[in-house]
Order: sequence, then C-alpha cells, then structure tokens
Amino acid sequence: MKLSSRKMQVLRPRSADIMVKRLTEMVVAREYKAGERIGSELDLIEHFGVSRAVVREALRILEREGVIRVKPGPAGGIFCAYPTSQSLSRSIDLYGAFHDVTPDDLVEARMELEVLTARLAAVRALPEDLERLERLNLEWQRLIGVEQTEAAARVNVEFHVAVTRAAHNPVFVAFIDALEGLIYETALEPTYPDRRLDYVVYSHEIILEAIRGRDPDEAAARMRTHLETFRPNAWKKSIEARALGGVAAVEARVDEDE
Repeated sequence: MKLSSRKMQVLRPRSADIMVKRLTEMVVAREYKAGERIGSELDLIEHFGVSRAVVREALRILEREGVIRVKPGPAGGIFCAYPTSQSLSRSIDLYGAFHDVTPDDLVEARMELEVLTARLAAVRALPEDLERLERLNLEWQRLIGVEQTEAAARVNVEFHVAVTRAAHNPVFVAFIDALEGLIYETALEPTYPDRRLDYVVYSHEIILEAIRGRDPDEAAARMRTHLETFRPNAWKKSIEARALGGVAAVEARVDEDE
C-alpha cells in the first residue's frame, strides 16, 4: 500500500500498557520474589510519573494475568505473584468459547499430551519422580477398593499430573495443570468399562511398569489404551465443563471490562 499525502494518526502505546510491560519485565527478571511487596499505588504513581487512573488500569491487567496481587488495608499494597496455570485455563476457556472448540477437541488434546508425556517420562523420570508415582499408584489401588470417590479422583488426577511432571518439560506441565479440572471431573464420576474393576485398579500400575522399565513406546501405548478406555466418560464430562467454563470465562471478561 502506497503512502498518501493525507496525514494519519500514529498509534502510540498507552501509558498503562507501558507500565504493564515494564512491571512484567521486572517480575520476569526476578527483581522481585513471589510474595515480595512491590509498593503502594502512590509509589507507582511517583515512580512512573502517571495518574492514579493509569496505575489502577495497569494493576487490573497485571492482577488478571497473575503477575501481581493487590492486598487492601493498612498492611496492604502491591505484591509480586508469578502466573499460575489458572491464567492459562481461563484463556483456554475463553478461546474455546469464541472459536468453536468442541468437547472432542479438548479430550483429544489431553490424550495426545498425556501419551507424549508418558513416552518422555519413561526416558526422563528421576528417582524421586518414580517414588512419587509408586506412592500415588499404591494410594489409588487402596482408595478404589473402598470406593472413596472424591479422594480416589484426586489421587487419579495427581498420578496423571505426576506422569507429565516426570517428562520435565514446563510447557507440558502448564497445559496439564490448565486441563486439571477436566481430568478431575472425569475421575469424579467414573464409568467403568464393562464393570472391569480389575483393570481400573491396576490401570496405573501397567503404565508405571513401562515408565519404570524405561520403555517409552510401551509407556505411550499403555497410556493411550488407558485414556481410550475412559474416553466416552471424558467426552461427556468435557461437554459439561466447556459449557460452564465458556460461560464463566465470558462473564469474567465482561466483568473485567466494565
């Protein structure tokens, strides 16, 4: 496109955006530790030379992104807070609400992620990772036998998350943490295939056996079989989670923008 003789407005970054960028850079550079007090609104007004309205807009953005935490009161102020998977989870919900992400898309993404991380865990798991997986596996077997549904669901989720952590890739960990709610809902109301409780009890054991044996292909295959077995239940729960999550994400964004 050729330039015309007509003057055009040059878009410049807003003061709040500049402040957000600078404070984010400071947190990323570890100039502040998590939980450390950054200052007060007045401190930021003086430091950046901007109005109170600009500071409050920037703080609202930063708090939404999980970079800071604002605590009111005499002992309050602005505190450093590293972003968690909750921010990513909200973003996934919001993206899904506007881009027609289907329940099957979510289930498929979770499955492929866990198959890959099981493969990597068989190669990269450290002794402490294996110890944690062993402990969770034994706890799972104990709880599933006495029908402690909520406790068993939580241990089930912890086992799957522990497999991902054993792959030692922080990006995969962030994504599995963001999908943790879907995994928990699936585990909370399980539908066991053909009443095969024996398989359910030892389903984690056979995955762990392959990881422990340092067999990445077998670990991936066993994780895929495990997830495929429970896929209909995961699909059903993801419909409910997406419906609630999408609405909540849109409502949260509307509230923030008001």
